[in-house]
Amino acid sequence: MAVWSLGILCGVALLAVKVDSGCELGNVDVVEDSDSSFTCNVSANSELKWAVYNEKRETIFLISCSQGRCKPPRGKLFEIYFDMWVDYYKYTLKIKSITRNSARILSCNNSVKYSECELKIIVKPVYTKGDCSVRISNWMVIGSCTVKSMYSSDNNYTCKWRISKNIEEFGGFQTTPTSYTEQNGRNYYKGVCSFAKPIPTFQSCYTYSMSLSPGGDDYFNERICTDKPYQVQLSHNCPGYVFEGSDVHCECNASRTISSPALLVWEGMDDSTLQLTNVSRRLNQRQFTCRLEWSPDGSIKETISYKLNVAYGPGDVLITETTTDESQTISVTCTATDVYPAAEIRWNITCYNQTDYGSSSTCFLNFTHNGESLVILCTVSNAHFPREYKSRVYVLSSIGIYIFLTISEFLSLVWSNQSNINIQFFCRCLNSIPV
Repeated sequence: MAVWSLGILCGVALLAVKVDSGCELGNVDVVEDSDSSFTCNVSANSELKWAVYNEKRETIFLISCSQGRCKPPRGKLFEIYFDMWVDYYKYTLKIKSITRNSARILSCNNSVKYSECELKIIVKPVYTKGDCSVRISNWMVIGSCTVKSMYSSDNNYTCKWRISKNIEEFGGFQTTPTSYTEQNGRNYYKGVCSFAKPIPTFQSCYTYSMSLSPGGDDYFNERICTDKPYQVQLSHNCPGYVFEGSDVHCECNASRTISSPALLVWEGMDDSTLQLTNVSRRLNQRQFTCRLEWSPDGSIKETISYKLNVAYGPGDVLITETTTDESQTISVTCTATDVYPAAEIRWNITCYNQTDYGSSSTCFLNFTHNGESLVILCTVSNAHFPREYKSRVYVLSSIGIYIFLTISEFLSLVWSNQSNINIQFFCRCLNSIPV
């Protein structure tokens, strides 16, 4: 607890004021709910009067003292002490538990002179870990501090930042601090004190400090250091292919810890994390570059690129059938549509010959069993995302579409491909006459 003294020095017929600490300009800071003592000196034969007023200048305490005696009796919140010297008395007034609604002005006088001191009631904010920070972003040093639970009876709130022992001050409250009420029923003020300055380019360590009024110097400080350039290898963990509609979240990494003033970011972004949501095929083949720079002008830098490949499809499956000759040799072609970068095609039958080209596959087979049917299942999946697939069932029949598929055959196909299956029936003809 700080203690301030108000002294009144008196000659034989004169009264002079001397403030030992903080009241040289006629005011003194007093922390709310604290006790403070003030002194006045007066000649041995003079009468001294003390008066204390509230903010409306209403008298809340008045007392007269002469030759070591004071009247009327002192109150619970006020105490008077005195010391006697050769030719004067030294009176000390102690005010207890000073609040914003109690003592605001103090005066002492005799019949010749009058002097007063204004008490500025303050509450210093209490620092909480996490309320303040200093960080580097995009070649700037950015400081921010959330200040709460502060109060000043003159409603004047200021904050400033400085670097190390430099006398230059910068920054301030983003907006005028706002008031709010705490559980004790008193109003307090809160605000955000911030700054943004270019990062120092000289290799050294710098301490950024914040001062508050009310609150004092060095309310918060943080140290950052800058380093000289050194060799670094860059890498990233971005995926080779991303399926359309999904998200991308990957990091650009350096082989060594990056120290200030180095900046490691993806171009067009604020940090080393590449984040894309709901990617579309429009972004396919888009190139992203991660860069490490050692100076704001980019004269010293290293880069690494990443090409985004967006996979999609298949959108659908088409099956066509052709009879190649009268020997009952049949070719069935399965084609994937709207697929990138490539399709994988699988048959449920054994082909005596198979030709694959692009997004199509042709299966050659002999079908000579009269009165029977052949169920052909073609499944097409994305080459990089096998869970993305489409299937189609094609039924070859020698007696018409009304012949039966075995229950196990049909249900096995349907239930194993419920969401991505299409069933297509085809009737084979014997001797050019449908049976």
